[in-house]
Amino acid sequence: MKARLSVKIIGIVFLLSAVLFASLIYLYTDHYTNGITDAFVDRAKATANSLNSAIDTREDLYDKNKLMSIIQKSIWLDPDIVDISFVFPDGGAMSTYIAFDMNNINKAPDKDNQNSYRNDILIDKTVQNNEKRILRVITPIHLSGQIVGTVQIDFTLENINKEILNATTFFIMIYIVMLIAFIAFLFYFLRLITIKPITEINKGMESISKGNLNYKIKVKTKDELGNLAGAFNKMTLDLKKSRAELEGYSKTLEKKVKDRTKELESKNKELETFNKLAIGRELKMIELKKKIKELQDKINKKGQP
Repeated sequence: MKARLSVKIIGIVFLLSAVLFASLIYLYTDHYTNGITDAFVDRAKATANSLNSAIDTREDLYDKNKLMSIIQKSIWLDPDIVDISFVFPDGGAMSTYIAFDMNNINKAPDKDNQNSYRNDILIDKTVQNNEKRILRVITPIHLSGQIVGTVQIDFTLENINKEILNATTFFIMIYIVMLIAFIAFLFYFLRLITIKPITEINKGMESISKGNLNYKIKVKTKDELGNLAGAFNKMTLDLKKSRAELEGYSKTLEKKVKDRTKELESKNKELETFNKLAIGRELKMIELKKKIKELQDKINKKGQP
């Protein structure tokens, strides 16, 4: 019973811990990912502010060489940036004016550039580009208090994924160590307060079932198990008293039987003596009758002529 209960306890603890582990991993990964994403967004804002501060006039805004120099400097300072595009309105639509990736120049940019330009808002989202996850941040470009376009900054998330994987792996290792220690502690604790008392009660029941009414279960906890042990000890004491009373009654009954047997034996002897006397008298009467008859026969013979 001890082994079975231990296995059940460990199984329940492991199951609950596994569920808790999955929840913690999910929450941790989500929180960590959001934290890094927020950090990238803050870096994008800083980069956008740096780009804005580098543009003083409209001549600077449309100077491709200067813009490319700014782009290259920003990418050199932040290796996680894979592309920066300056997007300006062109006949009501948005068009990529200059970009680190030359293939994007004069192409239609991300549709969110229009939304960012019109509503003066920062937009960040994760996109898939050539099987790579990209964090795309789009911010308005301000010049003399007016919105003149947008800048689209693409960050690679490969380093984020590596950081998340390393952090998650480290967290899993720490969790496994903590889980083993927790299970060991919980097993020892439950063994002390549950398994050991149950084993002691089971041992007492086996001993009592074999007739050892002097056995006392040593469970002193003030809980249901302690109450159960106390009930068994009281039952054993009651059984012991009942056995003593039964043995006393048996001895009294045995004495009465012996006394009664002696009394019957005495009466049987008296009866045998009486029978012997009665038979003796009967024999004597028969013999006496026989002699009287013989005597009468002799008298009758003498009286005949």
